[in-house]
Amino acid sequence: MTNDDIDQDCTGGPDRDADDDGYHNIGALLDCDDANRFVHPNAGDVFDNGVDEDCTGSDAVNPDRDGDGDAYPGDCNDRNPSVRRGAVDTPRDGVDQNCDGRDAEFPLVGSRILASFVQRGDHDVLRSLTIQRAVKGSSVRVVCRPRCAYRARTVSVRASAESLPLVRHVRGLRLRRNSALEVHVQRPGFIAVVNRWTFRSLSSPKRIERCRWPGERRVRRCPL
Repeated sequence: MTNDDIDQDCTGGPDRDADDDGYHNIGALLDCDDANRFVHPNAGDVFDNGVDEDCTGSDAVNPDRDGDGDAYPGDCNDRNPSVRRGAVDTPRDGVDQNCDGRDAEFPLVGSRILASFVQRGDHDVLRSLTIQRAVKGSSVRVVCRPRCAYRARTVSVRASAESLPLVRHVRGLRLRRNSALEVHVQRPGFIAVVNRWTFRSLSSPKRIERCRWPGERRVRRCPL
Protein backbone atom coordinates (compact mmCIF):
# COMPACT_ATOMS: atom_id res chain seq x y z
CA MET A 1 0.00 0.00 0.00
CA THR A 2 1.13 3.55 -0.69
CA ASN A 3 -0.06 6.96 0.35
CA ASP A 4 -1.13 7.97 -3.20
CA ASP A 5 -4.92 8.35 -2.95
CA ILE A 6 -5.33 5.31 -5.25
CA ASP A 7 -7.42 2.32 -4.21
CA GLN A 8 -4.79 -0.16 -5.26
CA ASP A 9 -6.22 -3.11 -3.30
CA CYS A 10 -9.84 -2.55 -4.41
CA THR A 11 -11.13 -2.11 -0.87
CA GLY A 12 -13.40 0.77 -1.85
CA GLY A 13 -11.38 3.90 -1.15
CA PRO A 14 -7.97 5.53 -1.43
CA ASP A 15 -5.23 4.04 0.66
CA ARG A 16 -3.74 6.64 2.99
CA ASP A 17 -1.39 6.79 5.98
CA ALA A 18 -1.62 10.50 6.62
CA ASP A 19 -0.02 10.35 10.08
CA ASP A 20 2.78 8.04 8.92
CA ASP A 21 2.27 5.53 11.76
CA GLY A 22 2.42 2.48 9.47
CA TYR A 23 -1.34 1.90 9.49
CA HIS A 24 -3.72 2.92 6.72
CA ASN A 25 -7.24 4.31 6.75
CA ILE A 26 -8.68 1.25 5.01
CA GLY A 27 -8.02 -2.48 5.12
CA ALA A 28 -7.94 -5.17 7.78
CA LEU A 29 -5.97 -3.13 10.34
CA LEU A 30 -7.88 0.14 10.07
CA ASP A 31 -6.28 3.27 11.51
CA CYS A 32 -9.28 4.80 13.31
CA ASP A 33 -7.59 8.25 13.52
CA ASP A 34 -5.27 8.84 10.59
CA ALA A 35 -4.43 12.30 11.86
CA ASN A 36 -2.82 11.06 15.08
CA ARG A 37 0.28 8.87 14.79
CA PHE A 38 -0.22 7.62 18.36
CA VAL A 39 -3.60 6.12 17.49
CA HIS A 40 -3.57 2.90 15.45
CA PRO A 41 -4.19 -0.84 15.87
CA ASN A 42 -1.82 -2.50 18.37
CA ALA A 43 -0.96 0.81 20.03
CA GLY A 44 -0.76 0.96 23.80
CA ASP A 45 -4.15 2.15 25.07
CA VAL A 46 -3.82 4.44 28.09
CA PHE A 47 -6.35 3.57 30.81
CA ASP A 48 -9.36 5.83 31.26
CA ASN A 49 -8.07 8.82 29.23
CA GLY A 50 -11.07 8.97 26.89
CA VAL A 51 -9.01 8.00 23.82
CA ASP A 52 -9.22 4.69 21.95
CA GLU A 53 -5.52 4.49 21.08
CA ASP A 54 -5.58 0.87 19.85
CA CYS A 55 -8.71 1.25 17.68
CA THR A 56 -10.68 -1.49 19.44
CA GLY A 57 -13.81 0.64 19.63
CA SER A 58 -13.52 1.74 23.26
CA ASP A 59 -11.07 3.25 25.71
CA ALA A 60 -9.15 0.78 27.88
CA VAL A 61 -10.39 0.57 31.47
CA ASN A 62 -7.99 0.29 34.41
CA PRO A 63 -8.84 -3.03 36.12
CA ASP A 64 -7.55 -1.69 39.46
CA ARG A 65 -8.56 1.97 39.59
CA ASP A 66 -8.16 2.29 43.37
CA GLY A 67 -4.70 0.65 43.33
CA ASP A 68 -5.47 -1.83 46.11
CA GLY A 69 -4.05 -4.82 44.24
CA ASP A 70 -7.42 -6.42 43.51
CA ALA A 71 -8.87 -6.01 40.02
CA TYR A 72 -12.46 -5.45 38.98
CA PRO A 73 -14.86 -7.31 38.90
CA GLY A 74 -13.47 -9.32 41.83
CA ASP A 75 -13.01 -6.03 43.65
CA CYS A 76 -16.64 -5.13 44.34
CA ASN A 77 -15.84 -1.41 44.82
CA ASP A 78 -12.91 -0.36 42.65
CA ARG A 79 -13.20 3.23 43.87
CA ASN A 80 -12.33 2.42 47.48
CA PRO A 81 -8.91 0.88 48.31
CA SER A 82 -10.18 -0.40 51.68
CA VAL A 83 -12.72 -2.62 49.88
CA ARG A 84 -11.25 -5.70 48.19
CA ARG A 85 -11.16 -9.46 48.41
CA GLY A 86 -9.23 -10.54 51.49
CA ALA A 87 -9.81 -7.30 53.41
CA VAL A 88 -10.97 -7.40 57.03
CA ASP A 89 -14.74 -6.85 57.09
CA THR A 90 -15.77 -4.60 59.98
CA PRO A 91 -18.88 -6.14 61.58
CA ARG A 92 -22.20 -4.39 61.02
CA ASP A 93 -20.87 -1.15 59.54
CA GLY A 94 -23.02 -1.45 56.42
CA VAL A 95 -19.99 -2.02 54.16
CA ASP A 96 -18.93 -5.32 52.55
CA GLN A 97 -15.17 -4.72 52.80
CA ASN A 98 -14.10 -8.23 51.75
CA CYS A 99 -16.51 -8.53 48.78
CA ASP A 100 -18.15 -11.76 49.94
CA GLY A 101 -21.63 -10.37 49.29
CA ARG A 102 -22.60 -9.52 52.86
CA ASP A 103 -21.62 -7.36 55.80
CA ALA A 104 -19.78 -9.26 58.53
CA GLU A 105 -21.57 -10.23 61.73
CA PHE A 106 -19.96 -9.85 65.16
CA PRO A 107 -18.25 -13.08 66.29
CA LEU A 108 -19.67 -15.00 69.24
CA VAL A 109 -17.59 -14.78 72.42
CA GLY A 110 -17.27 -18.58 72.41
CA SER A 111 -17.28 -19.20 76.17
CA ARG A 112 -19.63 -21.55 77.99
CA ILE A 113 -21.12 -20.98 81.45
CA LEU A 114 -21.55 -23.82 83.94
CA ALA A 115 -23.22 -23.40 87.33
CA SER A 116 -24.69 -25.55 90.06
CA PHE A 117 -26.85 -24.73 93.10
CA VAL A 118 -27.64 -26.28 96.44
CA GLN A 119 -30.62 -25.62 98.70
CA ARG A 120 -30.01 -24.13 102.15
CA GLY A 121 -33.28 -23.83 104.07
CA ASP A 122 -35.54 -21.30 102.34
CA HIS A 123 -33.05 -20.34 99.63
CA ASP A 124 -30.49 -21.71 97.15
CA VAL A 125 -26.82 -20.82 97.07
CA LEU A 126 -24.43 -20.87 94.15
CA ARG A 127 -22.25 -23.93 94.71
CA SER A 128 -20.08 -23.61 91.57
CA LEU A 129 -19.59 -21.16 88.70
CA THR A 130 -17.16 -22.05 85.91
CA ILE A 131 -16.42 -20.37 82.59
CA GLN A 132 -15.17 -22.76 79.95
CA ARG A 133 -12.90 -21.36 77.20
CA ALA A 134 -12.40 -18.07 79.04
CA VAL A 135 -10.40 -15.53 77.02
CA LYS A 136 -8.11 -12.84 78.38
CA GLY A 137 -9.71 -9.41 77.98
CA SER A 138 -13.26 -10.63 78.49
CA SER A 139 -15.28 -10.07 81.64
CA VAL A 140 -17.94 -11.95 83.57
CA ARG A 141 -20.86 -9.97 84.98
CA VAL A 142 -23.14 -11.57 87.55
CA VAL A 143 -26.54 -9.95 88.04
CA CYS A 144 -29.02 -10.99 90.74
CA ARG A 145 -32.52 -9.65 91.44
CA PRO A 146 -34.56 -9.02 93.47
CA ARG A 147 -33.59 -9.00 97.18
CA CYS A 148 -30.02 -10.20 96.69
CA ALA A 149 -26.93 -9.43 98.73
CA TYR A 150 -25.71 -7.33 95.82
CA ARG A 151 -27.28 -6.37 92.49
CA ALA A 152 -24.30 -6.94 90.20
CA ARG A 153 -20.64 -7.85 90.27
CA THR A 154 -18.08 -7.93 87.44
CA VAL A 155 -14.92 -10.05 87.27
CA SER A 156 -12.22 -9.36 84.66
CA VAL A 157 -10.55 -12.33 82.96
CA ARG A 158 -6.83 -11.61 83.28
CA ALA A 159 -5.55 -14.79 81.62
CA SER A 160 -7.08 -17.20 79.14
CA ALA A 161 -8.10 -20.56 80.58
CA GLU A 162 -9.86 -23.66 79.34
CA SER A 163 -11.75 -23.78 82.63
CA LEU A 164 -11.99 -20.76 84.96
CA PRO A 165 -13.70 -21.21 88.38
CA LEU A 166 -15.29 -18.00 89.67
CA VAL A 167 -17.53 -18.99 92.55
CA ARG A 168 -15.19 -17.39 95.12
CA HIS A 169 -15.80 -14.00 93.47
CA VAL A 170 -19.57 -14.18 93.89
CA ARG A 171 -20.14 -15.73 97.30
CA GLY A 172 -22.97 -14.57 99.51
CA LEU A 173 -25.85 -14.76 97.04
CA ARG A 174 -29.08 -16.08 98.53
CA LEU A 175 -31.35 -17.07 95.68
CA ARG A 176 -34.87 -17.11 97.06
CA ARG A 177 -38.03 -18.24 95.35
CA ASN A 178 -38.92 -16.05 92.31
CA SER A 179 -35.46 -14.55 92.13
CA ALA A 180 -33.31 -14.57 89.00
CA LEU A 181 -29.58 -14.89 88.37
CA GLU A 182 -27.84 -13.84 85.15
CA VAL A 183 -24.22 -14.48 84.15
CA HIS A 184 -22.87 -12.51 81.17
CA VAL A 185 -19.57 -13.37 79.49
CA GLN A 186 -18.68 -10.34 77.38
CA ARG A 187 -15.76 -9.11 75.31
CA PRO A 188 -15.39 -5.91 73.28
CA GLY A 189 -16.43 -6.44 69.65
CA PHE A 190 -18.02 -9.84 70.37
CA ILE A 191 -21.54 -11.13 70.92
CA ALA A 192 -21.88 -11.79 74.66
CA VAL A 193 -23.32 -15.06 75.95
CA VAL A 194 -25.88 -14.77 78.75
CA ASN A 195 -27.23 -17.54 80.99
CA ARG A 196 -30.30 -16.82 83.12
CA TRP A 197 -31.63 -18.98 85.94
CA THR A 198 -35.07 -18.33 87.42
CA PHE A 199 -35.93 -19.88 90.77
CA ARG A 200 -39.62 -20.73 90.61
CA SER A 201 -38.89 -23.60 92.92
CA LEU A 202 -35.75 -24.10 94.95
CA SER A 203 -32.92 -26.47 93.93
CA SER A 204 -34.27 -26.81 90.38
CA PRO A 205 -33.96 -23.41 88.65
CA LYS A 206 -34.96 -23.02 85.03
CA ARG A 207 -32.04 -22.08 82.77
CA ILE A 208 -32.11 -20.35 79.39
CA GLU A 209 -29.20 -19.21 77.23
CA ARG A 210 -29.35 -15.96 75.28
CA CYS A 211 -26.93 -13.59 73.58
CA ARG A 212 -26.39 -9.84 73.59
CA TRP A 213 -24.97 -7.94 70.64
CA PRO A 214 -22.42 -5.09 71.09
CA GLY A 215 -24.16 -1.78 71.68
CA GLU A 216 -27.44 -3.43 72.66
CA ARG A 217 -28.96 -3.86 76.10
CA ARG A 218 -31.60 -6.47 75.39
CA VAL A 219 -30.78 -10.17 75.04
CA ARG A 220 -32.15 -12.42 72.32
CA ARG A 221 -31.66 -15.81 70.78
CA CYS A 222 -28.09 -16.70 69.90
CA PRO A 223 -27.00 -17.10 66.25
CA LEU A 224 -26.86 -20.63 64.97
